[in-house]
Amino acid sequence: MHLTLWSLPIVRNPYSLHKMIWNAFPDMPEAERSYLFRTDPEKGRGKTSLILLSQFSPNGSIQGGELLKSIQLTPRFRSGERLAFSLRGNPTLRSMKTATRVPLAGTESLSDWVFRKFDSVALVDPATLQIKNRQEIYFNKKGQQGKVVTVDFEGILTCTNPEGLVELLQKGIGPAKAFGCGLVLLKRAT
Repeated sequence: MHLTLWSLPIVRNPYSLHKMIWNAFPDMPEAERSYLFRTDPEKGRGKTSLILLSQFSPNGSIQGGELLKSIQLTPRFRSGERLAFSLRGNPTLRSMKTATRVPLAGTESLSDWVFRKFDSVALVDPATLQIKNRQEIYFNKKGQQGKVVTVDFEGILTCTNPEGLVELLQKGIGPAKAFGCGLVLLKRAT
């Protein structure tokens, strides 16, 4: 796995950003471009910070972007290890009537969603869970308008399945990964 940090100009359409990131992997077919990303505004700079987790090291550039750092990761966890996590997710439930994804709302529904997503690999400490920054992101993809609702989750988890947690990091959590959702950031809890 490779973790790469970029500084980019602000891009308003998240689908356009996803297409721009493809340029960092020019030698790979689109179907094989496996990466997760997250963006955050850079305070006072009028730019966006991009964190990119990918199976392979990026070997191309992103238009207008400045590569700040790139490191190879080999994450290893221990059962019982406590880790601080950060996740920007797209918490949804599939509607039985329309078969479309419906955004979840309310603290209990959002908490249950994140507990379920980590359930097979870690236990999230409910006392530490913070839910913040609910945001509606509008996009235009091939002339079609759309909306993704994102929510930021932070807290402490205890690893119960080290190999499964590594796999979860690689795959990400939930839908809307093409729009910057699903990347789990972890660090040792203090």
